[in-house]
Amino acid sequence: MNRRNVLRTAGAVTLGGLAGYTERAQPTQLEMWLGYITESETQREYTMNLVKRAEEEFDLSINVTGVAYSDFAKQFQAASAAGDLPHLVDLQTNPEVLSGVGRPIESLFKGSKTDEKVSDKILEPMRVWGNQLTGNRKIMGWPLGIRPHFPIWRMDWLEQAGIAREEVDYTSGSKHYRNDLPGIYDRLKQTDLGGQKGYFPSATGMKQSDAEYAEMYISQFGGSLTGVVSEDGTEATVNSKAARDAIQMQVDFIDQGYFHNNAVNQGDEEVTSLQFAGKVGENQLQDIADIWSSYREQQPQAMKNGEYVVSVPHNGGTKSTLSWYVSIGFIDDAFSNQQELDAAAEFVDWWATQEQNVLGNAQKLGIIPANPEVIRNNDWFGKTDLHKSIWRGAGLKTLNEFEQATVPAVPGGTAITYDIPAQMYQRIMTQDWSVDRATDWAAQEINSVLAEHGRR
Repeated sequence: MNRRNVLRTAGAVTLGGLAGYTERAQPTQLEMWLGYITESETQREYTMNLVKRAEEEFDLSINVTGVAYSDFAKQFQAASAAGDLPHLVDLQTNPEVLSGVGRPIESLFKGSKTDEKVSDKILEPMRVWGNQLTGNRKIMGWPLGIRPHFPIWRMDWLEQAGIAREEVDYTSGSKHYRNDLPGIYDRLKQTDLGGQKGYFPSATGMKQSDAEYAEMYISQFGGSLTGVVSEDGTEATVNSKAARDAIQMQVDFIDQGYFHNNAVNQGDEEVTSLQFAGKVGENQLQDIADIWSSYREQQPQAMKNGEYVVSVPHNGGTKSTLSWYVSIGFIDDAFSNQQELDAAAEFVDWWATQEQNVLGNAQKLGIIPANPEVIRNNDWFGKTDLHKSIWRGAGLKTLNEFEQATVPAVPGGTAITYDIPAQMYQRIMTQDWSVDRATDWAAQEINSVLAEHGRR
């Protein structure tokens, strides 16, 4: 029986019954790859301090490697080929790395503190990933929390347009792209700010390298909750009616001057810089982590003084929105015994539920806790008007009322999520392809990748 099969049947075996098991003399050693710690020093420092506390509390030795999301899949493939995979990985934007090597963690998760506290809204996408990766709906990621995308408006644009903050903030509810937003954007265009060259009411996520925003728009228009592919991961959905409606909306809004005319070359960082400079009235590309870190740290007085207004995600007819799932995956063959598995589960369960950690995850990582009661009951989440509007306002409202979409976990995910949609958008915006023609082309390409990996 190989090591993988030993671990799959380990639930019925005592520790002493495992082949090669000896009394532990040294701390249990775990290797963990994290993508998010490469994005900011605040996130890295917080995580390393958390890991240090875990090592002391659980007699662990955890080696953390920061791997940029853009390189994650490539480095993971190289480590797999070398037989040097980590025990734990950050699944936030690269869940497809679990294909063939990820461990369903239902047995580890069941009965944990996280299992007792986690919201079903957060757990459901873990099962969607399981369905895409293994053909069943078993849990494939240990959720720490979510990072949904929130629109954030500049108050000076709103004031010039005579728009009260209550018309667009989280209390007003979700705005429909075609029914509600054109009227708001037209009023913003008629302001002094909106009349200046290079100034736009809002921005879109059509940037080539940020094509995962296709997942957000498609789900908002009623399409698959994993955007460009079906929720069982067997076929492309980028050419579905919902997807075409979503993509056509982006094209129309660029043509009408609502979205930035260079949208295909602008992503969240560029749009945020433009909004800081006052050139974009609304930025709907930022997830809560960016709002809480980039905006709070780079525009502290503006946030404190209410110069930015946070809303809930827009919709195209359904209450759905893309969320980054801050979750940890377990790599099957990296574990050599049940003791390591149990230690890893205990560590991430503590990370997800210990009150100090849950609060720190929100403060430093900008994630909505897996347990919504923490937001309601902890004073920090209602400390100021800013806290209330983001956490108890937009955060809780999104968690409770919206269906959570996510990036797909199918093999070839990088091509499917980035490369093919990027080329599709380029054809639409720079080669004058129709949306129907471009999405048909993209669907053929995506289905070819799925077939290559045995998913069709």
